[in-house]
Parts: sequence; C-alpha cells; structure tokens
Amino acid sequence: MAHAMKKPVVATRVDGNAEVRRDGENCFLVPSRNPKAMPEKVIYLLQHPGAARQMGDRGSQVVVKYDYSLMVSRQEVLSLSPAY
Repeated sequence: MAHAMKKPVVATRVDGNAEVRRDGENCFLVPSRNPKAMPEKVIYLLQHPGAARQMGDRGSQVVVKYDYSLMVSRQEVLSLSPAY
C-alpha cells in the first residue's frame, strides 16, 4: 500500500521482501531481530525528505511491475503463444 502511495518503506528482511524490494533503492530492509534498525531508518527518512521522496517514487514502480491485472494479461500472452 505504501508503494502505491509513493511513500518510502521500511520493512523487515523476511519472506519475499528481498525478492520484490531493493534495499536502499525502493525501500530499506532491516534485520527482523534488530529492534534498533527500523527506527534508525525511519528517523533517517524523516531527516532526509528528498531521499524519502525518491525512495517513494522508485517504490511506486514496484506496484506497476507486480500489478495483478498486468500479471494476468502477461500470463495470458504466454499461454496463448505458440510452443517453441
């Protein structure tokens, strides 16, 4: 949701987060068992609004890439393509 709103994301490095998001590019990924890491990144973003804005802009591109309707249409194209 935050990516869709062009907001910067601070998330834990669990499950598929590292596969979809790029640490330092479109989000900050922090270790899940490091309670100090997340607030440090949030404070950084608050102190650097330009960097936060850029991260939010880049994060919004993730939403487009993984848009459900776009993924379905890509799958349809693949399934209708002649086999190689």
